[in-house]
Amino acid sequence: MIGALTRSLSGALNGPICGRFATLAATAGLAAGITLPAHADQAEVDAGLARTDTPWIGEQVIVHLDLKTDGLSFANVFFDLPEVEGGFLMRPDTTTLKLTERRDGVMWQVLRYPLALFPQSDGELTVPAITVRFDTTQGYGSEPDAHELSTRPVTVTVRRPPGVADDALVVTTTRLDVQPDWTTPPDPVQAGDAFTLQVRRSADAISAMLLPPLPVYEVGGLAAYPKNPEVNDRSNRGALVGERVDRITWVVERAGSYRIPDIRMQWWNPDDERLQDITVPGVSFEAAPAPGQPATDTPASESAAPGQLAAWGLGTLLAAALLVLAWRFRATLHRWGRRILPAPRALLSDLNPGDTH
Repeated sequence: MIGALTRSLSGALNGPICGRFATLAATAGLAAGITLPAHADQAEVDAGLARTDTPWIGEQVIVHLDLKTDGLSFANVFFDLPEVEGGFLMRPDTTTLKLTERRDGVMWQVLRYPLALFPQSDGELTVPAITVRFDTTQGYGSEPDAHELSTRPVTVTVRRPPGVADDALVVTTTRLDVQPDWTTPPDPVQAGDAFTLQVRRSADAISAMLLPPLPVYEVGGLAAYPKNPEVNDRSNRGALVGERVDRITWVVERAGSYRIPDIRMQWWNPDDERLQDITVPGVSFEAAPAPGQPATDTPASESAAPGQLAAWGLGTLLAAALLVLAWRFRATLHRWGRRILPAPRALLSDLNPGDTH
């Protein structure tokens, strides 16, 4: 019976409706206990740069991680990003691209993961091999084939913008938007009042973690309190946008004249190939003593750690008070000393019992 069924199907496979009968043949073979040969999916992984020119330090470089198979679908994809010496490698979002390529008449499926590399030094950087684990299948209901493959290392040559120091953190972007906002107390300013600076930055094609923190200026008479920054990376139609918000609060500790300096930011525009500057203006103000607080003649503009001058003044005052007390009661202290300590000659006798002076 199996032989007759096979001959019948063999003739049908040569007809115009071979796809339907091929499926029927497979079903009939399985039902009859015939083992059909299994096809193991072929698979590859590869990594490469999306650009051919030489990038700048800090400029985003897209690295394509491609998974390829002659199967029909991917599943259970897992990989860890390696550490890159002299740069940061990250996956900016969960975007994947589904592509196809034809090889010798066979259609291969390609699953592409865009990665972002941010070089932080010039010269040659190497992205180490990336190991990927994933499954492929021939279709619904088929057994998956498991794969564990590694890419080849990827090398990129990076250049340093002219005029940038070797140890400087370079922000490279085609757009940097800076929005400063000062919150100041009403006049007249007095000790205990607070000044808060908020700076919101947004830049294209850069991660927020690569936007440097604001400098925290220490001014004598002002206590500085920086807050933890808010950092956020978002995708704008597939393009990375980094956003960072910094806040610093200065509290006036005593009366005086104060100046919180300007903050100067420098960044490199790769389109114009020039350094650009943005300045966040500082503030100047006069502070009066708080109610009940005595005025001070100490210049408030002296740079000192908070509380340092107050501690020094207290120590000086205590030392002076002790000297005054010692001078005033010197006679009493002298009498106490004679009562407590033996006379010098008696002390020598005790120390030298055999001496008969």
